[in-house]
Amino acid sequence: MGLDTFLFRKTKDTTQRILNALEDKDGYEEVMCWRKAYRVDEWLNRGCGGVENCEYGLISKELFIKFIEYVGTCAKGVSDEGKAQFEDEFYKDSDYKNWVIELTKILNDTDWETQELYYHAWW
Repeated sequence: MGLDTFLFRKTKDTTQRILNALEDKDGYEEVMCWRKAYRVDEWLNRGCGGVENCEYGLISKELFIKFIEYVGTCAKGVSDEGKAQFEDEFYKDSDYKNWVIELTKILNDTDWETQELYYHAWW
């Protein structure tokens, strides 16, 4: 058992959603995933207003930008309260730095007019 955290992208287009459903597709495109990334899960869960196991939480563009900034503070070893943090059990600063690069690419590749971003966790 463990924590698996995902970012999914999905179209806002109702017609496409219906076509996906008719083809027995959920229409979610996985754009990023983490294993046992507790800081990521805690922040996104709180930011999405609390998401239960295996549910989806909608992430606005503004929230996603704040999330990228938060991940950047983890890379610098600074918590939300501005205090130094220790490296967690699974990830090092370099992982967080790479995530900032990947998340920024997702931010830029998402057409926020026609697509939505979702947080999903499974534990």
